[in-house]
Amino acid sequence: SGTAGVFIILGIIVAANIIIGQVRAIRVDCTSENLYTLSGGTQTMLKGLERDVTLKFYFSKSSESTPVHLKQYAQRIRDLLEEYETHSGNRIMLETSDPKPLSDAEEWAQKYGLTSQGLSMFGGAPIYLGLVAVSGTREAAIPFLDPGVEPQLEYMVTRLVHEVTLTERPKVGILSSLPVMGGPP
Repeated sequence: SGTAGVFIILGIIVAANIIIGQVRAIRVDCTSENLYTLSGGTQTMLKGLERDVTLKFYFSKSSESTPVHLKQYAQRIRDLLEEYETHSGNRIMLETSDPKPLSDAEEWAQKYGLTSQGLSMFGGAPIYLGLVAVSGTREAAIPFLDPGVEPQLEYMVTRLVHEVTLTERPKVGILSSLPVMGGPP
């Protein structure tokens, strides 16, 4: 009867694993700063996307010269980008690349205008930490995601997505009593 009990417990564990595996991942932001919770404005913008967007995240994670604090920061960026992907209703697709020296990924990073931080700063190979948004024929990039601007990261990514999904150019009007358009002297 002891062996039967063990098999029953193992059966319950296996069944629970199967059931839990079928349930969609539940995400809860337990950080005091709500680091992984998108603002209401961002969520509204993502729900209203009319075009597909591919976010291409370039990070030199396999480079031996990449400092630990940059690896941790890159993981926080990736977590945030996954939130964008989750809340977009399948309109945003996230791709990640590790641009190793002389690789195709590095060549694409350079074509998109991403900048690497040089040897003197990290004591080794160039480090890429940039983001590109592509929607149709439009593309925009953040050349290097500086850790010093982490508090503005959500704003920067949202602006990047908005920039590539704009359907018409914004109009600018000038209202002035001065002759700003020129005229006779």
